[in-house]
Amino acid sequence: MNSMLKEKFGVKTWKEFLLPKDFKNITKLTLPIFFQILINVIATIVGSLSVNWYLIVQHESTGQYVGTYFYAMAKVILVYNLISFIPALVSSGVLIICSNLIGQKRENELPIVIWTGVYVNFLIALIFFIAMWFASPILLQAMGSKDSIKILDAKGNVLNNSELELTTKYLRCMLFWLFSYSIAQVFAAALQSIKKNKIAVIGAIIGNIFAIVWMYTLLFGFGKYNPIMLTALDYTLGSVVQLIINYVFCNHFIFKKNPTSFTQTFNWKYAKQTIMLGTPIALEYGVWSVSQFLISSAVSKGELGDNYIGMYRALIMITSIITAFNSALGAVTNVLIGIEIGKNDKERAFHLGWQLFVVGIYFSILSGMILVALTYPLLKIYQIDTSTINKIGYWIMFISMIRIVVDTANLTILRALWSSNDIWTPIIISLFTMMAVQVSLVHIVVDLGFNHGKGIWDAPTTFVMVFISLITDPLIRSIVYMDRWNRKTWHKYAKKF
Repeated sequence: MNSMLKEKFGVKTWKEFLLPKDFKNITKLTLPIFFQILINVIATIVGSLSVNWYLIVQHESTGQYVGTYFYAMAKVILVYNLISFIPALVSSGVLIICSNLIGQKRENELPIVIWTGVYVNFLIALIFFIAMWFASPILLQAMGSKDSIKILDAKGNVLNNSELELTTKYLRCMLFWLFSYSIAQVFAAALQSIKKNKIAVIGAIIGNIFAIVWMYTLLFGFGKYNPIMLTALDYTLGSVVQLIINYVFCNHFIFKKNPTSFTQTFNWKYAKQTIMLGTPIALEYGVWSVSQFLISSAVSKGELGDNYIGMYRALIMITSIITAFNSALGAVTNVLIGIEIGKNDKERAFHLGWQLFVVGIYFSILSGMILVALTYPLLKIYQIDTSTINKIGYWIMFISMIRIVVDTANLTILRALWSSNDIWTPIIISLFTMMAVQVSLVHIVVDLGFNHGKGIWDAPTTFVMVFISLITDPLIRSIVYMDRWNRKTWHKYAKKF
């Protein structure tokens, strides 16, 4: 390694760079959050599979044997993902500010930050709840949900006269999740900031188990009553359980040790800071969610077929398992870099950022290889037919592995930039690459390549090309963020709160 690289990375050899000295501490902090995210994802998948297996019929549009509500629920979930970033809006700001205060040894102010975050997040959740309530039918129509589509059982009896009416009611019931989960995430962020990561996962585990039991008990214990609408409450009930448990732990580890009167639980200064930090961060998540919605919409409007909408949803769920570690690593990055910025040790923060990135690369490669190796069973769980798996399944999983690897910097270096208060420039970059580049490429592939069956590619090839185009966004962003971190542009933004 030449002298310039030694100076840049603060190491003497490639071995020292490739074997981070803080590897053990990083993984120790990451693993509990990883298990929490993994359990969340697995619980979501297990819950979604219950719909796959409930009232199995042969769908005329695809010829597949799968639950009669499978395609309707796939459309609901793809729209629901639009608001999945809301809980992170304030909780991410709370995590960064609490970590920064801990670095300054101002733990007595943590309850003020936490409760301020709770109030602000509740208000924001209310705004999005109202907006999504009225926008639901419009968004579902964009995903291909129609009044003319009927839901039938295996005997041809009509269960629901209008798919659009069903999906609209279902999505509106799911919206109540916004309130409970947003507050639960603020308490979880507080626990993560004091490095109680193992404790923070308990609420998520129990809440998810509760949600799964609720879902399966309804569908397979009371299936003859067609309780599909009640299953829309599984996320909400699970998050309420998580909220209660997270609060109990926050009360024990933070509130009791730092008594605060009710009149002190709201602070305009911290409200502004959490919003200033959380809004752009949530906006990045939001832009990603909107871009995924537009990509799904392109697949739907391009008339590739309902089976590809179902497959796209399945692939999102599957890859979320594989990226669980790096998602957890992102939270750890926020904490570790935030603490160093609070100590005003920018050099330590710089070198720690690269260590986190290297650890992320290792797990990205490992998880990507596992993803490819398990292609057949993972896709088969979602009733994807064998011929489709053999034709494009392995290619799509391999492409997804590449995407996961190039996306590593977006889950580590980007989080380091956020914790150093370098936020708005990365958001502008994300807005451009996700919307202007990625979504445009997908529409070019679908509209010109497939062109409603009249283009140069058939549906399977077009679907593969869509996934190839999805590599562009994370690749561009990773290069830009790594360069920004390396040039230490963030130094001028890093500050104590």
